[in-house]
Amino acid sequence: MKKLICIVVAVALLFSLTACGGKDSSEELNPTMTADAFLKALKARDADAIAEYYAGDPKDFRFTEDIADPNVAELADKLLEKILDFDYVLDNEKIDGDKATVDVHISTYDISGIIGDLTGDIFSLLMSSGSSILNGVDSAAELIKQIEEKIDDAIKNAEKDSSVKVTLKLVKQNDKWLVNDMNQTDDFFRSLFGSLQKWIDGSSSFFGV
Repeated sequence: MKKLICIVVAVALLFSLTACGGKDSSEELNPTMTADAFLKALKARDADAIAEYYAGDPKDFRFTEDIADPNVAELADKLLEKILDFDYVLDNEKIDGDKATVDVHISTYDISGIIGDLTGDIFSLLMSSGSSILNGVDSAAELIKQIEEKIDDAIKNAEKDSSVKVTLKLVKQNDKWLVNDMNQTDDFFRSLFGSLQKWIDGSSSFFGV
């Protein structure tokens, strides 16, 4: 009898575990867990994972792939890699129907300061180069090389001494929480990527892209 009871319990447990494992784990994510999954995907530059937790277009976070000039793309990619090396803490989840917010406390590098210093350094390089940049490909290539060295030095010596609090907005769609669609004016977007976007726009203009 005891043996029969043990078998019945074991079978019941097996079905219970199978049922739990068969559920889509994404359905169980609350806003904070969704925000965490989204940020991890963003840091990893995983477009498929971003799409799973983001209500907008994952292309919103493609900063370097669509840059036509390879020199600008390479330089921007180095800055983007540094930007995505941020730490964060989530708290203060608030839910109001199908909408929610989660506060994100971000620790990162002073990208704005780095870019500001780089802009000054690049301007100095241009002034010292004078009209030599117009003398041919070699001169332009040398200038690009010097700019790359400036960026490498700035990134290498940067410290994670900047902190900011932003609020992620989420929306519930089809019983699943997603980070809300955002644009370049969104606080989260501006805090992390605003300086980079301005630098890309300015550099692309300079290189005639």
